Amino acid sequence: GQSLYAAPWDAERGWISGPERRIADRLAKGTIACSDDGTLIYAHDQTDSSARRVMVIGPRAFRAPLVEHAGPFDGRVRVSPDGHRIAVNALVAPGTNEVQVIDLQRGIRTSIREDDALSTFDASWASDGRLVYHVRRRASEVDLVVTEPGGRTAGTPLIPRPCAPREIRNAILTPGDRYLLGDCQFADRPSGLYLFDLRDEGEPQPILQSQVRTHPALSPDGRWLAYNGYENPGTHVCVQAFDPERPDAPPVAWRSERSDVSNPFWSADGSQLYFQNMNGDLFSADFQAEPEVRVSKPETRVTRGAMRSYRNPVRGRTVDVLPDGR
Repeated sequence: GQSLYAAPWDAERGWISGPERRIADRLAKGTIACSDDGTLIYAHDQTDSSARRVMVIGPRAFRAPLVEHAGPFDGRVRVSPDGHRIAVNALVAPGTNEVQVIDLQRGIRTSIREDDALSTFDASWASDGRLVYHVRRRASEVDLVVTEPGGRTAGTPLIPRPCAPREIRNAILTPGDRYLLGDCQFADRPSGLYLFDLRDEGEPQPILQSQVRTHPALSPDGRWLAYNGYENPGTHVCVQAFDPERPDAPPVAWRSERSDVSNPFWSADGSQLYFQNMNGDLFSADFQAEPEVRVSKPETRVTRGAMRSYRNPVRGRTVDVLPDGR
């Protein structure tokens, strides 16, 4: 691991004005970020190379573990709608993942498991605080399952087997939980972003057809869809109107000028759109829907590739923002 040092800086003269001081040891490479108030967060490799903590250091040198796990996370993290819990993928044995839910206030960790499953993975939150996650069965089948409000597994797959794709990633429920969106691969139809009506066992409707993952993100009110738009040689973030009753794709309402950004997601109130560049730097832009769609010039929120080691092109974004936006 690496060590983190701090030294006083004379901004007027532009040089270091005193001796350095070691702040932390055994940092996982490229895993440090700093907020505006000086709070640091970083991944800490322990003596056992498979053990890792996520640590927080406050402005007054208060230090505490935010997340601790005796084994690696794969980087995916999703914050619950109330901001009190996070869902992560944890590697609990070679080739076996499980979704773990961590209560940030009480420090309680809950494993999401199923008796007949090899793994649970890639969770997202429904608007009412339930979890939607994948289950890999022993017959190599993958189902998409939703928990009940108390955290118990509902058991019945969201998508009936005849309609289920060969693979689905980045699945999200629409507000009201009637529809599901996801990057799908089928054996008998083109790959792309598809819409499933969970009250009807009819055919899934294509929203965007693409050979690469679009990483969809719905605004909190369900009216706007952000996604990765691929144009050789780059990737743009695009936004278009969304109506599940009329799934035909409308014209793109906004497209990022930068061609090196991807993996968009929304703030809790829908006023901010977040995305990352190829180095993992995090940006945000103000989003205005009325009287016409306007997106402000993106501002850098986390710099210098602080989250670079957590980029995961298959499972989508590996960063999230708490509901307070701070």
